[in-house]
Amino acid sequence: MECSSVDISVRQAVSFVLDRRLTYLLILMTLTNLLFSAVDARVLPKLGIRSDLHEKRKHEFGVRLVQLIAGLLLSVSGYGFVLFYLLTGCCANEVYLFYFGSCMLALDLHEWIRRWPLRLHVLGHHIAVFFLCLSMVEFDGYDNRMAVERSTLITMLVSNVSITWVTDIFHVVFKLSKRPRTIKRARLAFLVLAIFRLANVGILFTLAGYNFAKQAWPHAGVSTFFGFAYSYVTYKATSFVWWFDADAYVARHCEDPMPEVVANPRK
Repeated sequence: MECSSVDISVRQAVSFVLDRRLTYLLILMTLTNLLFSAVDARVLPKLGIRSDLHEKRKHEFGVRLVQLIAGLLLSVSGYGFVLFYLLTGCCANEVYLFYFGSCMLALDLHEWIRRWPLRLHVLGHHIAVFFLCLSMVEFDGYDNRMAVERSTLITMLVSNVSITWVTDIFHVVFKLSKRPRTIKRARLAFLVLAIFRLANVGILFTLAGYNFAKQAWPHAGVSTFFGFAYSYVTYKATSFVWWFDADAYVARHCEDPMPEVVANPRK
């Protein structure tokens, strides 16, 4: 497949965003505010959340739900761009990073401002996202196309993080559900899809090796640091879910636990 037309289209699409980056960011942040307002007003009340629950905790539930929606969109579209590259040999990953990936930046920036001060692991995640965005837009500039290897790795990284956003809905499920079986299913999904968290560890260290090979020392150092930091966060998150006892949690925290649904009532 002839890729020159794809390359021209990608450059034009990226330049359109970069030339209007402040306007684009303002639009994204406005849409993010509207989305959170809609979730808080229309979705959370239907989940049976107590009215006396702390506003910060209710907002956390809203964040998880928005991340679930965004995670589905970003993960599917991200691997769609990777598949397009593998099938055609033409790389359009930067369109994904600057248009779809910027949604992740908007959500992180929204949380950075609204929920400050942040917990340590959340703070580290946001710093990593901001550095990644700044390294592509501000620090290095964008005079030339990003190397295919680097853009593919970063696209996979963003897509995998989006998948972890989907599985993080477990933290809403176990706090709201009174059915151990529902919690166990969310737990199983989290653990099965934890493979994408491990893949991100490998991607971060691969990026570090790539940057070392290119003698991009600041990026190599930061990639290495975030590789170890992400490894630690992955261990803490996965071990918490691994050792989580749904039956014990429901018995201890739910005054009126829901009975399990019997699969075959005649038995």
